[in-house]
Amino acid sequence: MKSNLHVPVLRTKFYKPQIKDHYVIRQDLIDSLEENRTNPLTLVCAATGYGKSVTISEWMDCTKAKHCWISLDEEFIDLRTFIAYLVHGIRSIIPGSMEELGNHIDSAELPPDMPTS
Repeated sequence: MKSNLHVPVLRTKFYKPQIKDHYVIRQDLIDSLEENRTNPLTLVCAATGYGKSVTISEWMDCTKAKHCWISLDEEFIDLRTFIAYLVHGIRSIIPGSMEELGNHIDSAELPPDMPTS
């Protein structure tokens, strides 16, 4: 799969985890996500193993909100790669969107990397 951003986009990065019967479902967190679904963006942060993926996946299974899943890896440290996946994900739920960004990102000069210290 390719986006018009000339960055290869792997379809597998857009598959969310499947919920297994033995997973702990945190209904209070799912309810909170649903109550706040009119917000333009929700960021879920927690340490490894705290159930972020399971909770968000379960919420995505039951919400009527538009949503997409992008599995992030080390390769996403490259801003062009991150933007390509973000644009592709948004276009999967809102076709025709992000056209200006999609048309200009290849030729645009990106900001320099931010210092990490």
